[in-house]
Amino acid sequence: MTTTPPRPWFVFLFPNEGDWQRWGPFPAQPEAEAFMAASPGVTEAAKEPHYQLFTAAGISVSLRIENRYEFYETVVTEVTDEIIPALAPDEDEQDWAQEFIYPWTGTGHTDGDSWYDVEVTTSSDPTMVGRKYDFGY
Repeated sequence: MTTTPPRPWFVFLFPNEGDWQRWGPFPAQPEAEAFMAASPGVTEAAKEPHYQLFTAAGISVSLRIENRYEFYETVVTEVTDEIIPALAPDEDEQDWAQEFIYPWTGTGHTDGDSWYDVEVTTSSDPTMVGRKYDFGY
């Protein structure tokens, strides 16, 4: 079995009303260079001391998501072959999942409580396949 090598990614973090807002991830070379060249405001902002730019290896994942709602029926969605930053060896897995798996959940319902069950069904990182994450419980 061959796997796709991880792709590097970058993410901007910037202050947003007292909290850090994530903008990205964006694919790195050469896509990132083209993005930065076309976005001089972003390039200048990234030089500010309160902005952070970090890179991470990317992996492809496919997800099966059960979106459960207080006032609506359960909706099952799937995400196929999306690239996200890889889990770093020293990174807390729950924090990583909140940052990079959770954004794929939901179907647009904003009223009532919601719960999400996510399973990684395929990945370029074989150790990720079968991992499960839950949010909102």
